Amino acid sequence: MNKNTKYFGYRTQEIRHSFTGTRLTQFAGLTGVMKFINKLSIGKEFNSLFPAVKYNSTKYSNTQIMLIVLLSSFAGINRLKRITNFSNNSLV
Repeated sequence: MNKNTKYFGYRTQEIRHSFTGTRLTQFAGLTGVMKFINKLSIGKEFNSLFPAVKYNSTKYSNTQIMLIVLLSSFAGINRLKRITNFSNNSLV
């Protein structure tokens, strides 16, 4: 096994949000959906079904990519370029 490979799991971080009206995006409502997904442990299920090995060039795990596609479908996004912009959003 290569020395610079490392297995990594599914992790999410809690994002602090407030409803002051500054820096809100059209995807601000997905925070509740993501909390529900975390309660159901869907990310952990994806991680056990599709384990990923982290290399030096790996940026996202398979689970993160699947969750981004799942959340983008909830948001009504249907084009790959828009999914890319969606994943760069600070709330997502």
